[in-house]
Amino acid sequence: MGDYKTIRKIAIIGGGPKGIYGFERLAAWFKVNPPTERIEIRIFNRTDSFAAGENYRVGQPSWLLINNPVGEVNMWPEEKPSPVVPLPLSLTEWVNRNENLHVTDQDYTSRAIVGRYLAHGFRLIASNLPDKVFGNYSVGEVTDIYKDSGKYALCMDTNGHEKSPPTELYDHVLLATGHPRNRETEEQLRYQSFANKHTSCGYIPYIYPVETAFKDLPPSCSIGMKGIGLTFVDAVLALTEGKGGVFKRDESEKLVYNPSGNEPKVIYPFSRSGLPMLPRRSVPGEMSKLKFFTKPELQKIQTRGKIDFKQQIWPLLSQDMIYAYYDIAMKEAGFPEGLSASTDFEDVQRTVAEYQQKCPGLKRFDPDTFLDPLQENSTFDGQTFHQYIHSQYNFYVKEARKGEFKSPLAAVTAVWKKASSLFCDLYSFGGFTPESQRYFDRSIRGKLNRVTFGPPVESAEKMYALVESGILNFGAARSPNLSMDEKSGAFILESGQRSLRHHVQYLVDARIPKMSLADDCSKLFRKLLNRGLITTFINRATQEAYQTGAVNITPEGFVIDNQGNVNSGIAVTGTPTEGITFDNDTLSRNRNNFVNSWAEYISKEYAKPETEHHAN
Repeated sequence: MGDYKTIRKIAIIGGGPKGIYGFERLAAWFKVNPPTERIEIRIFNRTDSFAAGENYRVGQPSWLLINNPVGEVNMWPEEKPSPVVPLPLSLTEWVNRNENLHVTDQDYTSRAIVGRYLAHGFRLIASNLPDKVFGNYSVGEVTDIYKDSGKYALCMDTNGHEKSPPTELYDHVLLATGHPRNRETEEQLRYQSFANKHTSCGYIPYIYPVETAFKDLPPSCSIGMKGIGLTFVDAVLALTEGKGGVFKRDESEKLVYNPSGNEPKVIYPFSRSGLPMLPRRSVPGEMSKLKFFTKPELQKIQTRGKIDFKQQIWPLLSQDMIYAYYDIAMKEAGFPEGLSASTDFEDVQRTVAEYQQKCPGLKRFDPDTFLDPLQENSTFDGQTFHQYIHSQYNFYVKEARKGEFKSPLAAVTAVWKKASSLFCDLYSFGGFTPESQRYFDRSIRGKLNRVTFGPPVESAEKMYALVESGILNFGAARSPNLSMDEKSGAFILESGQRSLRHHVQYLVDARIPKMSLADDCSKLFRKLLNRGLITTFINRATQEAYQTGAVNITPEGFVIDNQGNVNSGIAVTGTPTEGITFDNDTLSRNRNNFVNSWAEYISKEYAKPETEHHAN
């Protein structure tokens, strides 16, 4: 550890990607601003999967893919100062050099490969720390933080034993704890109690790690699966490919599933809408730009105070969706200029009207219907709904394969992805009225994510093959009634106009909890809240108030305590800020990037002589 006496200590709680990004920035800034004393950076992680975290564990199956193309992943920031490592490589570059594979920026790769990339980068940072800076890496869960003589003491749980070495005091703490572990609801407790009473059924409240979550499920069982998002895809693949089944292409190049005999007989996915996410595919070349949801237009909106999503944001997004759809539709129909000559939205509407007159049989595109193709209160016969999903999913896969320059549907799907970075600036720190933020969070956000951030087309094609095989059945997918039958010892899914009943032996919750400090069952956040070191963010305006569940922080990432004071000794990054910020992508280096300014702040503090240090 060197000959210097340890004077200054920094703790990073959470050693996944976000925590390692903080570590990387500290190293970079300490090289620019050399410390006057010995610095120790200690990273705490619940497991030994440093950098990769749980999402990108290197030991997970190769069929679990990331949901972004590899060209969007680079653990090294473009901002200054430059990383301390000698050769910072993007994921694409690293895979091509180290994995005996050839990938392009448009390809999707496994999460395990991403984990190896992150872990390799972490080792490079740790072996290139600046002079007087040392790393210490601890496996265990931090369960409490409290102030002691102006610094911070940490309680750590290792193998069920909570301890806090009295000499371990930290000047600065970064909370990078990732996804919450919310306490079980009364409903979930009832499901678990029912499963405990009946040996014929079971309840799985969380699907990760997928290698072990389903190990006790018998072959040919029936499963009800709550949630039809990205986690659902992982769960279904674990129950099929993970049980020895094989996906192969037949003579016509159609993907088919060859069962192993160890998979379930049937899986009934269900959610409120019953709709799966639209698949996506990255295409070569620069994405087309938005025409109406632009920075100048949004800056005009921001000058008028808090924003109303319905009145000010959705109209612009709708215009870009309409433009994207018809621009590609017209080009594909033999009108090569598409909408490129249109100067404003009125011109777009006139051109589209002329196009519709020339092609009267074409179905009109409507952004509201795109987000919600079925009226929320509509009901379906189970078999009818299954057939609807069967046909639609096949269409979705084919359109995704064409990409946004050939498919009108894929072009619309790309709009929200392009808009989200600008939207982030509008949303963050209470930019919307409280009621409008509540409306977006609870009614719109999920719909936009469903049509934009779905699985790679490769994974979606597997889902369709399982629908074809009969293993995936959407007959109870749309907002079914879920009950428990004591007599048969089974869960019952009841849906549709004719109230069809489906008996299932196992109930699986294939969802990821949303961030909510009030519901987070971790000891750390409960104690921090009780002690008043952190507070929850509440969006307020005159008579309105909306509590989002996020940690209340400043735009620099520092927490705000229960007295309203900013505490520069504790900073937060990533998922715990979701609700005061927007879209904390685990791998992103630039979205809601608090760690660069945090590391700069600390490096400048530590570059001063001891007498100039100020207590936090």
